[in-house]
Amino acid sequence: MGKKMIKTRGMVVTLALLVIALLFPMTALAEGEAPWPSTNEANRAAGDKPYVALKDSGMGWLELEFVMPRDFAAVFEVRIDNAPPTDRDHWAREYDFIPDDEKVYSPYYVVIGESRTERITASEVVAVRHAAGAESDYYFNWVYFPVPVSRFDYAAPAEIYENEEVTIPLTFTNKGLSYEAVRFEFERTCGPGNITFRATDSNGVEHAFVDAGFWGPGEGFLLPADYEATTEWGITFSAAGDYTVELRLVDMISGETIVTESASVTVISKPAEGEEEEEEEEEEGKPESPEPPDKPDKPELPRTDGGGLFYHILTFLANIARGIAELVRG
Repeated sequence: MGKKMIKTRGMVVTLALLVIALLFPMTALAEGEAPWPSTNEANRAAGDKPYVALKDSGMGWLELEFVMPRDFAAVFEVRIDNAPPTDRDHWAREYDFIPDDEKVYSPYYVVIGESRTERITASEVVAVRHAAGAESDYYFNWVYFPVPVSRFDYAAPAEIYENEEVTIPLTFTNKGLSYEAVRFEFERTCGPGNITFRATDSNGVEHAFVDAGFWGPGEGFLLPADYEATTEWGITFSAAGDYTVELRLVDMISGETIVTESASVTVISKPAEGEEEEEEEEEEGKPESPEPPDKPDKPELPRTDGGGLFYHILTFLANIARGIAELVRG
């Protein structure tokens, strides 16, 4: 009888623990002992659970729709361009799915029984997770939405001389959006002289433009959502000075400009032949510091070359000496 009672009590304890686990699943989940309860895709497919969806996008921005069909609070945290978390908590922080040592990401949106659309500015990617609020069975981990990017990149030489062609690679990158018919346009908007643009297409045909032109068929070409291409441009500036060239990606169907960027360079005059060598030689020939002038030599005493008063005096004295000597001998 005692053994049966102990067994029954063990079953009761097991059932009680099971009920607690079902009623409070967050305890185990918060400690990372189980995977996330759901996914954004599964919630959206169900039709009555919280989810996030891409509604619209453009260069450097996204419009995201945060949906919670039921009359419960869903907290959506947003992470922009892999930004770090903040110290700011939300009202449902104590009920959330994330571990206690992890911070909350901002901004966050609380949605209850409605659909809410937010326009978010970003450069690379926007991530969203549902990790707090009611209905913990619907929590899902980060969902990533790439931000559309279309940009021009160029690498100009350090020195550009007038009337001398330089090669400048121009790279265009497009991510996230596709277009049926586009073309590239360029135009000199500032500068003291003319600019000649020269490039060769994929068919080996060379094209040249002065001050303005376009690249691609007149009717435009298909631009996929994942595109990158580099074109080598030979560019000549007719005069020294500062130049600005406007680069554009144009939608040929709507006529709208999708991307506009400006490229600026400084062109210098090239020294005449021989000037550089002469300047270098002059620089090399210059002393580092002025040398003090040489001290003048001491003045020499006047020399007697067999003439002059001094010579005659010596001769006179010598003659007297000889005369006295002859008297003594005689």
